[in-house]
Amino acid sequence: SGGKNMRTVKYNGVTGNEIGTSVYESSYDDAGYSVATDAAGNVFVTGYSKDSSPFSVNIRTVKYAAGLGPQLWTASYQGPVSVGGKAFSIAIDNAGNPVVAATSSDGTEFENFRTIKYDGASGMEIWNMRYNGSSSVNDAGAALAIDSSGDVIVTGMSKDDVNAASTFTVRTLKYRGSDGGLLWSTRYAGAGGIFASGSAVAIDAAKNPFVTGYSTDPGQGTNIRTIKYLGSTGAELMNIAYNGSADSGDAGHAVVTAIGPGNAIHILGVSAEAGKPDAWIVRKVLDDTALGAPTITSAISGNLQATIQFLPPASNGGSPIISYTVTCSGGFTNTATASPITVTGLMNNVTYNCTVKAVNGFGAGPTSTPIAVTPTMSPGLALLAVQSRKIHGAAGPFDLPITYAAPIGGPTITVEPRAGGAGHKLLFQFNNTITDAGSVVVRDINSNSIGIASPQSSSNDVLVTLTGVPDNKRVRVSLTGVNGTLDVSATIGFMVGDVSETRSVNAADVSSVKARIGQPLSIANFKADIDTSGGIGPTDLTLVKSRSGLTLP
Repeated sequence: SGGKNMRTVKYNGVTGNEIGTSVYESSYDDAGYSVATDAAGNVFVTGYSKDSSPFSVNIRTVKYAAGLGPQLWTASYQGPVSVGGKAFSIAIDNAGNPVVAATSSDGTEFENFRTIKYDGASGMEIWNMRYNGSSSVNDAGAALAIDSSGDVIVTGMSKDDVNAASTFTVRTLKYRGSDGGLLWSTRYAGAGGIFASGSAVAIDAAKNPFVTGYSTDPGQGTNIRTIKYLGSTGAELMNIAYNGSADSGDAGHAVVTAIGPGNAIHILGVSAEAGKPDAWIVRKVLDDTALGAPTITSAISGNLQATIQFLPPASNGGSPIISYTVTCSGGFTNTATASPITVTGLMNNVTYNCTVKAVNGFGAGPTSTPIAVTPTMSPGLALLAVQSRKIHGAAGPFDLPITYAAPIGGPTITVEPRAGGAGHKLLFQFNNTITDAGSVVVRDINSNSIGIASPQSSSNDVLVTLTGVPDNKRVRVSLTGVNGTLDVSATIGFMVGDVSETRSVNAADVSSVKARIGQPLSIANFKADIDTSGGIGPTDLTLVKSRSGLTLP
């Protein structure tokens, strides 16, 4: 009495009219921060209470009968130091047992994550777990969710370097529901490595958690940061940022999974936009839960073989695509990391139906729509595809498909946004074995010879290495006398930083790289690794920003 109370109010879901109210009152201040109901309609509230003095703070959890009826039980946890214990989130498992995410003051460890599971019928503790970051300074649990197996995901903030002024990270933990055993722990520090925190968590049908909160990123203040983890291991599957146009003060506060078609997730937060007051924002983002099917673009017949060209799926399923497998009727298959893929061992003059499917870290996705192809004895040599190949450090090679027949001066020319380093490599892919790579010449848009080029054949490919070609150039690379008979060419533009391929470096490119900083490299984001180091980081962002405003002549 004599202070603030923990008050719970029930409203009519249709009219918004108040139906009932209940109050928990201790000797001093009390506050409720989170509420949940079980399958029977019983109401659980958690927060804090000050029971013996204005400075004695307990984690307080209260259960009310269905319909916000009488109080059934109340439970408190004070911790070894009685000055700081507050619960901020509560969820109920399938057995009706509540779990709370809290912060407790634990002596020399200062503040820790505190996660407590209670028996729903009696209010007795089932388990009580603490997490203390490596610096033993400030760690705080902010939100939790429970998956369909009863395991608990908790997120919040941890300080992991006591010697740094500010090194707070998004900390996410998974506890086994039965006994509180720690299954995994992971953190995200933000590109700026200064201040980051998880504010909310939700779990999808596949038991993968989504965490939203905020992180500091170079030149942007704080951004809304949303991360998807693999539920079984804690491996990061998706990491996206939203940066308001004011470059300051953005933060996520709630996340909901699987609303409507397309496995969309919705993120509630606050954003700062240039020239406007701070405002609430709701973002709708595609949840990459489902791996899509590739799209076949063509099938080229060869002697006892067929070559299938395709586009990657629209969604990588929340995990980088590892490989593609083409299957032709009769059980003929071949697997590779990119299009095109050639299937051998076929019979000439027999029609085959061929499909392709992608494989990521979770397994194989759905098969594409089939395409018919008939191998023939003398198909004639033909160019199938051209790729711009770069080696991205330990992440390995990534190929950028080239629209090789695009007019050199037109708007459809493919732009290579990655830095040249020691040069560029173009991979010409044919439908038959190459025995003679022929000769190569490179000319700019004015037909002037430029740079040095050398071709090398291997199997069905010719790899052309280009050196001495400056940035911000459109060029045509021409092969003459391939296998002594075929002349082919490919046009390409080189412009470091143009990841959106608009033939200029602009705000869209800056935002695209910003949003991908820290992501594992995959075929979905490799263009943002401007320096081809094998990771997307501040150096890539600096490269794009330094070239902002340039256009491809």
